[in-house]
Amino acid sequence: MGNCTAENIQQYENVEFTEGDTYEGEMENGFAEGWGIYTRKNGDKYIGWWHNGFQHGIGREVFADKTEYEGTFLEGKKHGKGKITFPDGSSYEGQFQKDSFSGEGVYIYPNGMKLIVWQVD
Repeated sequence: MGNCTAENIQQYENVEFTEGDTYEGEMENGFAEGWGIYTRKNGDKYIGWWHNGFQHGIGREVFADKTEYEGTFLEGKKHGKGKITFPDGSSYEGQFQKDSFSGEGVYIYPNGMKLIVWQVD
């Protein structure tokens, strides 16, 4: 039978930080690990997967200004395929790298006009 130590047990926690932010979800070794919800005092919210305290995997961010992102994250940054919708109704769907548009995507203006975007770093 394998060893089980207190430091590698995953638990479900409700944490309130001193600045008013909250985290509700799975934790391991004091870090968000697994599924969880992080809500900032200003109303920004992330719902999704975590690894070593960073947004990692599939998740959804909703900002206080009504901007929304749904897609994949890598080490706390938008990375891979995702869609971001802005308060004016415009949106971008495509590839992200380190929180920026990267590669191929489609930007849709509020009037419905589409622009194919190709970003080369």
